[in-house]
Amino acid sequence: MEYKEKATASGQYLQRANMDDGKIELAEDFLLPEHLDDAKKIIRCDGTLRPGGRYVNGREVEYEGEMVYSVLYITDTNSVKNAVFKAKYNRNFQIPEDAEQDFSVFPTASEIECRLVNPRKMNLRAQINLHFDCVKTMDASPVFQGESAEEDKISCEKRAREAEYLRTVTVEKKENRVSRDFELDSGAKPVKEVISCMVTVQPEEVTVRSGGADCHLKAVLHCVYLVKNDDNIEYACTEKSFPLDANLESASLEEEFEGTINCYVKELSVSAAKDSAGENRVIEVDFTYDIYGRFFANASCMTIADLYSCDFVSELEHSPLTTRRFVDAMECCVPFHATLDAPHVTELLAPFASIQIKQVKYDDAEAALYADADVLFSAAQRGEDGRMGALSGEIPVRAKCSLSGDTIEHICLSQIKRMEARLVADSVEISGEVCVRVLCFETQMIQTVSSVHIDHTRAREDTSGLPITFYYPEDGELLWDIAKKYGSTEEMIRNANEISDDTKIGKSVLLIPCKRKKPLFSKVISK
Repeated sequence: MEYKEKATASGQYLQRANMDDGKIELAEDFLLPEHLDDAKKIIRCDGTLRPGGRYVNGREVEYEGEMVYSVLYITDTNSVKNAVFKAKYNRNFQIPEDAEQDFSVFPTASEIECRLVNPRKMNLRAQINLHFDCVKTMDASPVFQGESAEEDKISCEKRAREAEYLRTVTVEKKENRVSRDFELDSGAKPVKEVISCMVTVQPEEVTVRSGGADCHLKAVLHCVYLVKNDDNIEYACTEKSFPLDANLESASLEEEFEGTINCYVKELSVSAAKDSAGENRVIEVDFTYDIYGRFFANASCMTIADLYSCDFVSELEHSPLTTRRFVDAMECCVPFHATLDAPHVTELLAPFASIQIKQVKYDDAEAALYADADVLFSAAQRGEDGRMGALSGEIPVRAKCSLSGDTIEHICLSQIKRMEARLVADSVEISGEVCVRVLCFETQMIQTVSSVHIDHTRAREDTSGLPITFYYPEDGELLWDIAKKYGSTEEMIRNANEISDDTKIGKSVLLIPCKRKKPLFSKVISK
């Protein structure tokens, strides 16, 4: 197993240097292998991402990976077959000149479709979303110059304010190998041939501890197989789930971190084996999977910005910072239920469901995030005449997550927690649960001072306007912001408006007195 880790340096600001959500549209025609029969009807199409390599050439990053399609279809001879196709993808990203060569790329797939062009050709489509993110590290401590540099620094630190910035840790753990044997349910007929098999690994719970994270996962096996029967062709399917545990080790992780993980299955092999009675009633599964973890926490830094209130000339160099802070992580589970018409159906084979996020929208009035999605259901069916057919449907679901504070950015992840389908009279009843996990972030702009030079021998020129200004503060605005804008001080504003240190600024008009060396108006009264 291979570990890779990237962590940010503590005590420094992280400014997002670049964020690029690259999208790749895959569309390609594939011919069925010669050993497979002609296709008549598509039952379902699944896609599995296999992240590839990341190659850095100077300031350019080339990222590549592979999409593996698995198509279950009905043949012209009324049998069920499975075809597997592979499509490669790649994209180049630019690392800004002022950014470090420390970046992350996270792929996700959506809108997977299969269209039958002719009995031997299938058109497969998918959209690959590549989230590219890199940062630059900046020191927030300004350099003071001049004869009284140390005294000036101490004086300015008293007027400093604390700001939060985002710390990120990325951990990869590759080539996790799993081998499991599954016995068929009692009464099931022996396996003649495995037609289709898919394994997904889903995160159930991630607990961050000091020095790492404990990941509790669930592996789900979907298998369609041909039953031993000399009279006619007969199919069966089984679904098995089992827990997996994996540990991500990282010295940079602490208990306050929260985040998410993605798992990608690769190198899957399935075969039928004999049980103690000598019958093929055991399904042997062997696969490897990779884990990619992203964890977030906030750290605090002191920014020294209130230098305009100094009475002496200051040469200042400002550095604008765009930082993010982690707001919240929440999970919402939504049940779904639907009934599909299925007249004259005698058997349901290989029921399967996947979820597709359509829209994520933040409602300002309700302070809530809404995620609209479709549960895509598919299955094979056998009619009263013994012929196979395909059954599919879409079940709309909506998840609501209440948020605290204004969120500028979010990461929305979803998965099917459970799904059941059964024949009832002339219909199929489908029920289950969808889980949506939302990570929310807030973007903020901070002006920090990188260099300061104060000349105490020369007073600041008086360039202010009226000695009193009427000002209506905005929500969340601080006194030091207002004082800096109008050449005043926090103490003068508090005294003029009778505001104590512990009183928050309300939504009333403030009187802003300006500092002056001499009165704006003078009047001489003669004797």
